[in-house]
Amino acid sequence: MFISIAIVGCGGREAYPIECVRHYDKDMSCESIVDEMKELEGKISKLGTKSSKTGRNVACAAGAVLFLPALCFMDLKNAEKTELEAYQSRYNHLSRLYRDKSCGTGKCKTKK
Repeated sequence: MFISIAIVGCGGREAYPIECVRHYDKDMSCESIVDEMKELEGKISKLGTKSSKTGRNVACAAGAVLFLPALCFMDLKNAEKTELEAYQSRYNHLSRLYRDKSCGTGKCKTKK
């Protein structure tokens, strides 16, 4: 029983996804939309390399045959994948907002 409690407690970190739509989005300028999209691109590329845990989890499970605590290093919660999906949703929302405001065409519809 102790072992199963320890394994469940070590299942990985919690996900902290961002909101896709924020209350101030409609007031964003074209420049601020572009800035946030660039920031999200960096976060997406950083998390993209961490989101696939299959190989690591298989290795930990195989190692558990010889060393039971290796099961604690398995990531079962997929926090990176959840956060990555939230960043991608936010990026897509900003992309639509950029298009809807006619940014990049010289006819930006932004409140000033």
